[in-house]
Amino acid sequence: MSVDTMIQWKPPALALVLIALSLAIVLAVAILVPMPPEFAFPERTRSVRRAIARLEAYKHEYGTYPDPRRFVLEDDSMCYTLSANATYVIGFDFGFDSDRYCYESGTRRWYNSFAVCQPE
Repeated sequence: MSVDTMIQWKPPALALVLIALSLAIVLAVAILVPMPPEFAFPERTRSVRRAIARLEAYKHEYGTYPDPRRFVLEDDSMCYTLSANATYVIGFDFGFDSDRYCYESGTRRWYNSFAVCQPE
């Protein structure tokens, strides 16, 4: 290949290519790397945190967590279950394929897993 037939990059064209490449990388990372629920769903996370505070206040007052069938949640997309080992899972549905973010009281961690958010 001769020098005459090679593409000669000019500074503005090179800058546009680099900007487009950078945007593509940022977009790919945003799609592929799961975000914590606090950033992805801030309002729903606040609703769950309010429910957690109510659960803990109930336990402090009565010595046990409330029955999930009688515990009123703020939103229909939220779920609350008790485990046999006196821990609870509380979270919310999102997306089209029954994905869930949930908080497990035993580990005090958030999970993005349908399996973790199911009752035992």
